[in-house]
Amino acid sequence: MTSQIPLKSDCDITNAVEIFNKCVQSAAWEATPTVQSDNDYIPTYPQIVVDLVQKRDKLGRRIESQDLQNINEYITDWSENLKIR
Repeated sequence: MTSQIPLKSDCDITNAVEIFNKCVQSAAWEATPTVQSDNDYIPTYPQIVVDLVQKRDKLGRRIESQDLQNINEYITDWSENLKIR
């Protein structure tokens, strides 16, 4: 950066400030280390959470494999019992 910039007019001062700002900004960018993204990040969860999710998934598969007609009849009977009360 040169320090021999004339500062006689408003335009000279504005130009000097812009040159200074560009110099500082480029130095800052050069000094900033680049961060490598870690796409291989695998989050870890407590074992109890993993177990609960696995149980939920097994239950869902079991319900899907049952006869849907029986499930619908159960829900219908249950809802009618609620209406009676």
